[in-house]
Amino acid sequence: MNAATATQSITPVCSYYLVKQGTPNPFLGYSESSLKRCTRCKGAYYMDGGAQKLQWKIHKKNCKPSSLDTTKMDLDHCTKALKSALYGGSPDLYFIIKRVRGLFDNGAENSDMAAFHLHSIARGLMSLNTSLLLGIVACPYMSSLLFGEEEDLLSTKYRLVKNTKLAKYNGRPSDEFLEDIEDETEKEEVTLLVEQYDKLDDSWGQPSSMSFCYLYFNLIVASTIQGQLSHSSTHDGNGTMRGGNPKMKSPETLLSTAALRRAMELWTDPHVLASCGDAMAPAASLAVTAVEYYRVHNLLCEEHLCNAHELVPGLAIDHLAMTCMKEILDGAGSASYSSKLLKSLKDICGKVWDANCPWRNLPIERRATFAIAFYDYVENADNNSF
Repeated sequence: MNAATATQSITPVCSYYLVKQGTPNPFLGYSESSLKRCTRCKGAYYMDGGAQKLQWKIHKKNCKPSSLDTTKMDLDHCTKALKSALYGGSPDLYFIIKRVRGLFDNGAENSDMAAFHLHSIARGLMSLNTSLLLGIVACPYMSSLLFGEEEDLLSTKYRLVKNTKLAKYNGRPSDEFLEDIEDETEKEEVTLLVEQYDKLDDSWGQPSSMSFCYLYFNLIVASTIQGQLSHSSTHDGNGTMRGGNPKMKSPETLLSTAALRRAMELWTDPHVLASCGDAMAPAASLAVTAVEYYRVHNLLCEEHLCNAHELVPGLAIDHLAMTCMKEILDGAGSASYSSKLLKSLKDICGKVWDANCPWRNLPIERRATFAIAFYDYVENADNNSF
């Protein structure tokens, strides 16, 4: 993979302020204008020259095009190179990570063992100083890879769902439902998609998306919090939010806030969660940490940091509730954290049932979707937490 190939699929993200191109952020003074690209490495983007100057001291260490040919690198080679690139910074970092994703997708040998080693490397970053994480994000293309839309963490099956008419049915419709589709043209099209879906057998072993998620998601978690590793990754979300108060706009808080948003949006996407499974184990404990931190600092639903219907960045209240209910019903290892989050939701909304409560202005379609999920939860949960 070379730089020309990389630039074809990325969503530019400002390497300093971590705003996505085209997504306005009044709090950080960004409209929808095109981000400016570093003319030297071509892989870092900035809101303006001021943002570039603020990051130059860190970025200049790796501000050069990559000359690494990853095409002949296997997973063992990638793992060794990745550890060095993460801990020391490198213009090759993005390309090594992309190579890892490609190898997993192509069913490379020893994928499960490689995922274990990569998971350990990424987890190790959680206890280190934020300066190292800021150095990682300052490497060419890395802010776009971690906080843009290039990586979807979807398995082959769920990518088919997302990018086709199956999205309308929220997945594979049942054979009975398929028979009841009245529009013959649509029925024929959906039937072909269902046949294609059924041929994608990822039941043997963990899907490539899950293998890659052990690396990718934990890089994001490590960028959000700092803490000591526990005996189980389920508890890795317990720690201290990097940088402190996110309204301070320091490089550390900008990183932590962007990473929290990305982590929560991924976790509460049902297709991503189904694609990645246990690789997202730290998400629920991270959500508990974030909700408690924002509550203590009176930042829940803070309009400068949160979008509509969000408790904390990236954590829409209905998506949070439905994700927690699903993890409890599925008996996930993080179910105890999900239960705690549901109880917190009840307490929070009972105290802030005013114009700022994210439930009040939730669109009717989303309320209906939640109502269906809630009914299923009440019917099937042994001890529901609402």
